[in-house]
Amino acid sequence: MKRGLLWGAGLGLLILGGGAGYAVGLHAGASAGSEGAAEAAGPVVAAFAGGELSAETVRARIHDEGPLLADRYATKEGLRELVQGMVRERILLAEARGKKHHLRPAVVRQCDAALLESFLEAEFEEPERQRPISEAELKTYFAAQQQTLSRPAQVRLAHIFLAAPSADVSLRERQRRAASSLLSEVKAAMAREPEAFTSIARRRSEDTRTRALGGELPLMAEPQVQQVLGVQVAGAVFGESKPRGLLEGLIETPEGFHLVAVLERAEATNPSFEQVRELLQPRLARERRDTNHAAFLSALERQAQVRIDEASLDSLLASPGASAGK
Repeated sequence: MKRGLLWGAGLGLLILGGGAGYAVGLHAGASAGSEGAAEAAGPVVAAFAGGELSAETVRARIHDEGPLLADRYATKEGLRELVQGMVRERILLAEARGKKHHLRPAVVRQCDAALLESFLEAEFEEPERQRPISEAELKTYFAAQQQTLSRPAQVRLAHIFLAAPSADVSLRERQRRAASSLLSEVKAAMAREPEAFTSIARRRSEDTRTRALGGELPLMAEPQVQQVLGVQVAGAVFGESKPRGLLEGLIETPEGFHLVAVLERAEATNPSFEQVRELLQPRLARERRDTNHAAFLSALERQAQVRIDEASLDSLLASPGASAGK
């Protein structure tokens, strides 16, 4: 909550409303925060029953508010509004404590949450952010991640398949002639309409896995193409010539004949350390933070000698209260 929002009589009520826990936790005790440390320093700017505001306390609040409100506090009227707001805050807090509002469970939970946030920020998060990542750490991380950062060459293919098992010589010869004729038909059709391969594949391909998709396959590396279509197709599309579009000839495999079109080609990538340095640094920082955070909590748990009773957990799970919360 911005402390500047406490100005005005109506704003004081906000402290006792939704912002009560935070405000109480922030100002509980004369030693809380920079203002508490400065409470007795300098001349008294305002006094009230049970307390007073020193000049140093007001200066500390102005510093906390930041430079955006500096012009407002450069006038006497602005300072008066600030001091009045701070006095009202203390009066309301004193009234709230006097009526034990700071002991209400909801307020305690909010104060505990603010305390935990402050503790973790000071004891873990800030020191962790200040730990530099060395060049050696970054290079070691790069070596470990190099396989995931690299990508083999990939192609996206469409094919028309005519089945012709090598054991059936007669069928294979008939299918060879049919495939050659079909290749000529596809070339002529694609010359008129580049997308013709898809419609012909849906009508003529005998590969039931891809026929409904117009013969198209997803982006695949060479080992995947070998597995799906055979080493002969993989060799043709990943050869030195790196063909694109409709391949000129039939590709013969032990299972039959393929007409293949290369729809997309993605070249292999193998980035250098310098190319991915800016990518790796925040990633390593996040992973190191998560590892160190787990170690930080584990150390505190060991120090506190935490023990969890499994039998009690089971009984809690089986209790009516646990079921009602589902």
